[in-house]
Amino acid sequence: MGLGSGPSPLFLPTLYTLETQHLHHYSLHMESYPRAQFLPFEIIQHIAQYGIAGKGAQVVPACSVLGKDIREPTQIQGMLWACRAWRCAALPLYSSTATVRGRSDARTLYWGRRGLTSRKASSLGWSHHVQKVVIVASSMGVIADEVLQELGASCLFANATHAELQVFGSDHGRVDVGGIMKAMPVVMPGLSRVDLGVRKAWVAGVEGHLVQNVDLVACPAPQFSTPTVKLKSLTIDPSGPDPQSCFALARRCASTLESLTARYIHIHDCIQLIQDSHGRSTEYPNLKHLEIDALGAYEDNALATRLAPPGIPFPNLQHLGCKSAYPFANDVLLRGCHASLLKLEIAVDAALAGQLFPPDSSEDLLLAKCLQLRELEIQVITRSGASDDRNRVLHDRVLHLAFAAPLLNRLRICYPNSQAAEYKDRQG
Repeated sequence: MGLGSGPSPLFLPTLYTLETQHLHHYSLHMESYPRAQFLPFEIIQHIAQYGIAGKGAQVVPACSVLGKDIREPTQIQGMLWACRAWRCAALPLYSSTATVRGRSDARTLYWGRRGLTSRKASSLGWSHHVQKVVIVASSMGVIADEVLQELGASCLFANATHAELQVFGSDHGRVDVGGIMKAMPVVMPGLSRVDLGVRKAWVAGVEGHLVQNVDLVACPAPQFSTPTVKLKSLTIDPSGPDPQSCFALARRCASTLESLTARYIHIHDCIQLIQDSHGRSTEYPNLKHLEIDALGAYEDNALATRLAPPGIPFPNLQHLGCKSAYPFANDVLLRGCHASLLKLEIAVDAALAGQLFPPDSSEDLLLAKCLQLRELEIQVITRSGASDDRNRVLHDRVLHLAFAAPLLNRLRICYPNSQAAEYKDRQG
């Protein structure tokens, strides 16, 4: 936007310098620009939030072992130093997260730290801005004790309602977080939610009535000290020891789960998500998001040996992601959620396509039942490309059936040789 079109109130504090010989070309001078103290505070807050976490903000990405992309701002100091108005708007955002960790746990801090350290927040008097506390623990006993001491020495985070406990192990060492879990409500009186992330550790002493989200990486399910466990989100990785405990935890929390992700799970073990060892079916009535990363689809006779379980395990599913392989020989994952499904990402083989996408003459069209489906992505996992005769038949069949979905606006068919066909905005 040029100066002649008028200044925009949405700008970050910047020092403007104009050469004297050019001043006569402009009817606007620095004094005519709106200063921060004359803007509504809500606008300043919005600008500060955009500058800290919005698109285009200067951030340093930090890879998280829990599968999350952590980004911390590096240019927030400019807002804090500009003036009182910018400082009042930016400070609560900058200090909204504090990390509690042991002094000797520097390497774990690199992976797990978010925001300020608890000591810095306390020493600067910013603890009342903290809304989320991240607690980093390790399987080394001395570090776990340090974290507990640090948490006990922390000031009161009166406004914190969210805590995240990250446990990092080595060779699946044991970590008892019972003391840390008991100290959380003391330091954070308003605590209402705890997220637990575990990597290569066996965790005990977890209080299930506080924990809502659990992310497990190559480790068994945590041991809960309370009988009540009502998880809303669960990510499991059965590649670690005792994979049966991960499946058992998913079935135990089936009535409350809203999101379930299974990473690195063998295709023949997927049945354990919806059936116990006695063959009893499990239903997830509130699950909206399901992702399964199944392994073993390329093994000999894998298609012929896939199971076809009965029942309707996911009646209200909105997003199904099976991009590596569809683990069953029937439509059990899609059965019953036709009225709620919005997005479908599914891997199929030409030999399996008849089960999920019947011939044109069939009256039972799967996509015709998906009245709310907006996005469909088909990943063909065997045979080279679109020119394969069987793949052409599958391509034509999927394309034909896609027109039966009344609200579908994006269709993508991908092949192993990187060929892809994409169709968007059919009605536009």
